[in-house]
Amino acid sequence: MSHSYFNEKWQHAVERLNEQVEIENPEENKLQLNGNTQWNDLWQHYTHLYIRYVQIFRQLEECYDQMVHPQKRMDVKSGMKTVMARLIMLKAQLKAFGYKGTKMEYLNLDEQIMDLKLLPQDLEIPIPRYFIDEDLITLPDAVKAMYILKRCMKLQAETVPAEEALPDLGHRMDRAEAIRIIQRNERGRQGRLRAKMMRLYRLEEKKAQEAANPKEEEGLDLKSATTALVLGHLGRSKVRKMRQRELKFLGMRSPVKPFERVKSEGEEKPRIVEIKSEAKKKMEEYRLQRKKQQAYNEREFGQQLQALQSKVKVSDIGEMKDELWQERYQWFVEQKRTTGKYPTNWTNFYREKHLNSLTPEQKLKFLAKQEEEKKKAEAGGGGKKGKKGKKGKDKKDKKGKKKKGKKGKGGGEPPASILAVNPAGPVPELVDLMHETVTKYKSTWSTLDETENFNQGYDKGIAEETAKRLVRAEITPNWDDQLLAYLQNIVNPGGGGAKKAGKKGKKAKKGGKKTSKKEGGEKKKSSKGGSKSKKKKKAGGKSSKGKQYTEELFLKDVPPEDHLMHMIKQLLQNGILKKLETPKPLNDLIGDANLIGMHYQKQNAYNAPSMAQLRACVTLHGILPLGEQEVKNMQAKGPGGLCKAILLAGPKGTGKTHIAKAIAGHTNAIWMDISPTNIMPKIKNKKHAQALAYMCFEVARQFSEFGKPTVMYMDEAERFFAKKKVVTKIAETRARFARFCKQDFIGFKDIFVEESKKLSANKVTSNYPRVLIVGNTCKPNHEFTEKKEFPGFFKKTGNKLFFTPLPNYDTRLLIWKHYINRASLDSFDLSANKKFSLSILAHISSGYSAGNIRNAVMITLPDAKVENIQKQVDVGRTPNLTTNDFVSALSKLPFMFKEDYGSFVQYMIKQIPGEVDRRKLEANPEALKEQKKAGKKGKKGKKKKK
Repeated sequence: MSHSYFNEKWQHAVERLNEQVEIENPEENKLQLNGNTQWNDLWQHYTHLYIRYVQIFRQLEECYDQMVHPQKRMDVKSGMKTVMARLIMLKAQLKAFGYKGTKMEYLNLDEQIMDLKLLPQDLEIPIPRYFIDEDLITLPDAVKAMYILKRCMKLQAETVPAEEALPDLGHRMDRAEAIRIIQRNERGRQGRLRAKMMRLYRLEEKKAQEAANPKEEEGLDLKSATTALVLGHLGRSKVRKMRQRELKFLGMRSPVKPFERVKSEGEEKPRIVEIKSEAKKKMEEYRLQRKKQQAYNEREFGQQLQALQSKVKVSDIGEMKDELWQERYQWFVEQKRTTGKYPTNWTNFYREKHLNSLTPEQKLKFLAKQEEEKKKAEAGGGGKKGKKGKKGKDKKDKKGKKKKGKKGKGGGEPPASILAVNPAGPVPELVDLMHETVTKYKSTWSTLDETENFNQGYDKGIAEETAKRLVRAEITPNWDDQLLAYLQNIVNPGGGGAKKAGKKGKKAKKGGKKTSKKEGGEKKKSSKGGSKSKKKKKAGGKSSKGKQYTEELFLKDVPPEDHLMHMIKQLLQNGILKKLETPKPLNDLIGDANLIGMHYQKQNAYNAPSMAQLRACVTLHGILPLGEQEVKNMQAKGPGGLCKAILLAGPKGTGKTHIAKAIAGHTNAIWMDISPTNIMPKIKNKKHAQALAYMCFEVARQFSEFGKPTVMYMDEAERFFAKKKVVTKIAETRARFARFCKQDFIGFKDIFVEESKKLSANKVTSNYPRVLIVGNTCKPNHEFTEKKEFPGFFKKTGNKLFFTPLPNYDTRLLIWKHYINRASLDSFDLSANKKFSLSILAHISSGYSAGNIRNAVMITLPDAKVENIQKQVDVGRTPNLTTNDFVSALSKLPFMFKEDYGSFVQYMIKQIPGEVDRRKLEANPEALKEQKKAGKKGKKGKKKKK
């Protein structure tokens, strides 16, 4: 593919983005809502927007990955960030305006796919490859911190394997049982040898009899029989090859095996290696060539940009300073003329400059926002009485809301009118950024002549403009200070104002002794207030305790610049900070989209999410915000809120750990294992536990500021949120609870919850920390789990709860095929045996998870057996592998019954906000009418009382 191909693709994406900007412009094409607007209209509107943005995102991601022009890539990346942020916001809007008011995280878009004549693969959300490829850590402190982390990880870190080990299906035997098995095998061996000797003895007797009494055999020709045997074998092999060629030509079979076993020198076991086709190899080679060209062009552009900046500083800096002087001097004089006073800073200058760049409608909105902020600030500074009054009002409002909820008993019902729901559009900043991307492309790139720029190097004209802009931004702060000092000296030539202020200060000092007695009472009052504030700090000081215990236990006599290194060492020694060993990608979560999902939803039947829906949810809420800082900041401003934690609930072996590792792998994140099974054995006391919890968040926050995200993995999350006490007289229950949760671990949990609340924007950079907590659970209804805290922690605003279901028939068929192919066998070759059937295996394995299917394949197909089957296939014989071989391995693995799985599904339905009440009301419409009547009567009664 040439450079022009990606240029055309970028042009097509920008044209589509321009259409979206026109549709979503809040001033021009606002979504008209009235009493006749239905849920279906909103659903259709937002789903089509979502599909278009996914297509734009796919195009931009490919362009950014393959383009080699450094300046074009910068603009493509800025556009891609805005599209990612808009996709996350659209997902939140689709949840709010779900079909018939269902607030489900999983989108059933099968009808839209059919209408737009798309494939399910067209809606797969790509994960930007630059999350891993690009290392954007350039600050000196960040480089030092990353060096310390890598060095410590090499020396002390535990490695997390890519795949879990096979379960031990055998049972431990004693010596007597082992001797009995050996004796039985030995007797069998002797019996087989005896039978072999007897068979040879009988054959010899038969030959002797035939030699004594020879018979004349008619029609026996040894030469013709041998010829027939050889020709038959050659014919069968020829027909088999013809059949394989025909299937490959029709696309019904891959031209090469997907996997192969390779054993190199010094290795005990062979490795499974993916075999790539010639086309795929050429594509990868071509991509590597473009990546090398990208790196070369980026390096050249960076060097030239620095040279241009130094050139601009020499030649054009005088003109720049004159322009800055003229702008500020004119504004300075104008302010004196209009207000009668000289300004003391440049804040109003920049404010007016920003207002002049806005449209009239944007100006009105900006000014209205500023007035609201002023009112809030004035209301907030009204003293203690005002605060108390506000608290009292809030309490009354809360009580009133609770009472209304109790009377209505339908808090989760969909609103009677669509107008009751606020259809939040895109954030205005986001629309402005998209519009800026489109206008920049039209003004700069669409008209640029690149006939001579065959290698797609940097453009000199655009680079000069960029250099001037950077130099201007660099000199502006210092120049502002100098100009302000110069202008103030002109206004006050002798500096008299400063001297007068000094004299006043001296007078105040003289009179300070007289007023000291009067101020004594105020000082005493303030000291009392200080004691109160200290008490408040102590009352809510769990987070400060974590910091205090960290300094007391681990950071004594350690200089502040080495605090981070010592905390990393402690986390490594306690096995919390770990190194992931080649985590598998999210695409290895095998499964396609469900093309009848909307049919189930219309029938009001809960359909478990497909693997495609689960991948989309994890990508949007987990990977994209974690991988890009600007997307994370935009997510916090959007309607869905900031996602700090994700809970993956589902049976064992359904891919929960795989998803958590994939999130960390795709974002190149730090991996912290905070699972109770990992931390409980290492906790020494409560102080030690609280210090560890604080260090986890402190290290994560610091590395987030340096540009490195963190994934905190919480396996068996139900144990993390265990009850503090279990009151019972049964000794066995007390013993089980003691094994379930260690009392000192509760201190770790308390500090962890408190610190997670502090994952807010940095006051200096206003960036949100790129930290994601991923919890796994297969027992959400455990008897020892705190019901309010869990899963309440994962149901807060912005946090997500996803269900990882057991695979359906179609997914099981794909899983069986995938893992048999991974064993370096071809399922097509195995199907030559009539006793082997993939469809039967998919039916039989209903109730088994994907992990159990993988274990069954690996148990059934050890290395020796695979080599034997490959030899049989190569010779042309039918492989002796049957369905029963896999069934015997499956029977030894855990199975989930339909009743248990049904209770799991019902639990997940309850976690969808308002879903249970919505279903009850939909099943019984009369109850909805009675509820409305009861609500009206309650309102009338309140009015009469008043």
